[in-house]
Amino acid sequence: MKRFLSIILLLFMLFSVVSCVDTTTTEISSSEENQTNESQEPTDPPVEAHKHVWAEATCTQPKTCECGVTEGNALGHDWDTYVCGSSAACQREGCDETIDEIPHTWVNATLTAPKYCSSCQEIVMQYDDYFPSLLSIPATKDSVDVTGKLEIKTVDDVKYFHAKGVGEATLTDGDKSYTVTVEKAKINIIVVMGQSNSVDWQDSVSGSNLFLEAETDIAPLLGTTYVFNNNTKNPKATLYTDTSRGIHSTLLAELYAQSVAAGNPTKNVLVWKNEATSKSGMSISYWATPDGVLTPTLHTEAYYKKCLETFTKKSTLYEVESSGVYWLQGEIDGSTNAHLAIPGHEAMNPATYEASFMTMWNYLEAAGLEYVAFLRVRRDVEDNKFPNAENPDHNDLTYTTALSAQLKMIAENDNFYLATTLTENWVGTADTEYTIDITKYASLMSEYENGEEILDRLGTNVIATVSDGELTTTMEYIYGSIAYCHYGKFGYTLIAADAAYNMYRALYGNSFAIVQGDTSGSPSTQITANAGDTQTIDVSAMTEDIVFRANEGSIAGTLSIQVMSGEAEITEAITITEGAHLGALNTELLKTYENVTITVTYTPINGEAGSVIYTIA
Repeated sequence: MKRFLSIILLLFMLFSVVSCVDTTTTEISSSEENQTNESQEPTDPPVEAHKHVWAEATCTQPKTCECGVTEGNALGHDWDTYVCGSSAACQREGCDETIDEIPHTWVNATLTAPKYCSSCQEIVMQYDDYFPSLLSIPATKDSVDVTGKLEIKTVDDVKYFHAKGVGEATLTDGDKSYTVTVEKAKINIIVVMGQSNSVDWQDSVSGSNLFLEAETDIAPLLGTTYVFNNNTKNPKATLYTDTSRGIHSTLLAELYAQSVAAGNPTKNVLVWKNEATSKSGMSISYWATPDGVLTPTLHTEAYYKKCLETFTKKSTLYEVESSGVYWLQGEIDGSTNAHLAIPGHEAMNPATYEASFMTMWNYLEAAGLEYVAFLRVRRDVEDNKFPNAENPDHNDLTYTTALSAQLKMIAENDNFYLATTLTENWVGTADTEYTIDITKYASLMSEYENGEEILDRLGTNVIATVSDGELTTTMEYIYGSIAYCHYGKFGYTLIAADAAYNMYRALYGNSFAIVQGDTSGSPSTQITANAGDTQTIDVSAMTEDIVFRANEGSIAGTLSIQVMSGEAEITEAITITEGAHLGALNTELLKTYENVTITVTYTPINGEAGSVIYTIA
């Protein structure tokens, strides 16, 4: 009897917890182990399974069983009309939903096509946009007509749809018409300043190739950028089409490409002139001394203010989004024999460099410029630049003076950025290989075959190979490597593209990471940690000081360090302040303490702080 009651209870429990299934019956049998047992109970009857009880799909819910299982997707509303911006009522039975204004379904702009609505086909352009086709309709098509703020314009024998003003326009293709809205052009004003990396060297020096054919990729993008002509009678910005300068053309093209990729196309205006904004081989004292600015800075300020005034007066056509300085300069100021290149010049310490730079920057900032992007080309010393009788092998061009000062200024100023260190950590060893992901540089990507070789300017030596979007290079050949970017477009191109990629994210991004390495600059010592991570650093075999900095491209912010030995704070005792690398700790002193933890905190100017905790082993 007890066994019978147990079976009844078991069946009750099974019916209580069973889920909907697709099979029709489930048979549960008693044990057949002992068929000769006279007290064996009869076989249990089959149990019928639960079946799904479906509610049909609605506008907002998919087909749903009362047990919670769903199938397929919601139907979506069936509006009685679908004109974006119009009111509408749903026509499905049982739905009384209405909408005051049907939203557009926007598709972001690309490098070759403007923003458009996939529902109503409305097109959005910026003033002075040039596109060879709209909605796959070429400007060369015979049946095409435009009215309003749109025209078909021929440039260098190529026809474009050109946005000639701000307002409404109509594109007609046969019996079909499309609405075009032309908005103000967003403008980013940039000033390229510094030494020979930023002057107007021509093809005879810097080469005419970017990679090999990347010039053809960059040229169309330069139709979205301008160079400012400071003609006092007729100041204006003209379309920038020069692709012979890697640092300028690539920087402008990549900045535009990154803004398009982020769904916020922003045109660029270059304010630049040789021997004013930039000059080969010059010390920071060419632009300013610790006591005052010099003539080149005064000229730069005048060019910028005139440019800003020009676009501000045309506020019906343009919106100035941002303005800043891209600065490439440095090695001459640490040179003890620099007077052989610059009469009367003496080597500077980081403090003097910083004082001169800040004098210049304070003046430019007062004129309206908003940020500084430092481009690090390299940080090593160069042999035999200025040999003399006493020291024919003198290692004279040291980059550490400017580097130390610049990193200290970045740490102390929220609007100063380290735009690129692409070559800084590995220049100096000719056979060092380095791999760079170039898929992120939208202005440079062309259709490379796996294993394709990139040659130097002379067409003689292989300076890089490309495979699956990764470029592998060494520094061995003077006419192509990043180390010797004065002599080939290859180095200029990568450095400018990397700086633009990182700076767009620094100005408009929302993420950051902390990089821990050491002052030797060896790539193997670089460790990137995101906020919330914990890391262990083994200092037992380290001979270099430990360096912390924000990752390139991080949003603007400040970095701070706290070092504890047990419960005692020792931050001040082991922090290196002179020539700070955003944060540098004395490794030898760290070894003398026990139970050391380091908390590195990065605080974005428009976000919450995040920390990485390091334990010293």
